[in-house]
Amino acid sequence: MNTFGLTKQQFEGCIYSSGYISLLISKLVETYEAYDFELMDMHKINEDLFVIAPVEYDNKIYRKAIELNELKKDDLICLGIDPKRSSYKRTIFLPPTLIRGKIDVITNGIDEATLNRYPYIQEFIDFLYKSRISCNDDVLFTKNMKVLLKDFILRKKGDINHYIDENHDKQDNECVINQAYFSHVVSYILKNFAPNLLGYRNYLGKLRKKTDDGEIYEIINEHDILTTKKQIALYTFIGSTTDINADMNKMFKESNLPIQHYILKLIRTSPGLFEEVPALGYLFCRLYPITREKKVITPLDIDPILGEIRGEYTKYKERERI
Repeated sequence: MNTFGLTKQQFEGCIYSSGYISLLISKLVETYEAYDFELMDMHKINEDLFVIAPVEYDNKIYRKAIELNELKKDDLICLGIDPKRSSYKRTIFLPPTLIRGKIDVITNGIDEATLNRYPYIQEFIDFLYKSRISCNDDVLFTKNMKVLLKDFILRKKGDINHYIDENHDKQDNECVINQAYFSHVVSYILKNFAPNLLGYRNYLGKLRKKTDDGEIYEIINEHDILTTKKQIALYTFIGSTTDINADMNKMFKESNLPIQHYILKLIRTSPGLFEEVPALGYLFCRLYPITREKKVITPLDIDPILGEIRGEYTKYKERERI
């Protein structure tokens, strides 16, 4: 194995089982942010990563999703490991501060920007690494990782309280897409590339909610989808108003959808959608990586994906005729 100048013990001290370490870090993030998060295995859409996804509060997303990238096939080859037989499959490389930057040829489990945004994650990685190196028994270390998390949180209690006071109400910027345009894209796919579709309707709705100060009206956009096997409802939140006569269409055209969060929500709540309408699944799978890099999704991002969907659907129809 090529450990890039590190001892085998040092290198293996940075390698973790992806699902387990992701779960522990998700609990750490929940403690520091004082919000609920959900751990999602993105292999469902062919992504080699886990996502710590924030739970929505009052139709607001306060934190961006945190991604943990697994070691990929090319990484294993670079390390001199056979990808087909390796015990390093479904693992994540999380180096401590003293090693970070020394190995930049393989995938780091958490990118630099995320670690800078959530510095306590790197502090926890450093804490785990120190405990692991001093333990000299990796089986025992793994058994104690939950205890180590509790120990770290207990030691950092004062810092955590201060962090919550400073950051709790701050809201991260999300990658967005115009609601009306996104709804048009969904409708276009359902009309043209959904052979299992029996019917669907798209409409704007108004939900009345009572509050201590009176009433508010929440505006939603909904796609009701009926396929040969399922009935699926996709809805997005447009906005709230106290005016019963508010122009819903105007609100719709002017509102934006946090698209990365929406895709993650769909993976969690509507898994049957991808099987019943593969073209929508393809759209979201191709769109998700773009949401990492951009603040706004435009038709220039969507048009190439629609072109690919048209091409695949043409091939499907040709096979059907044969």
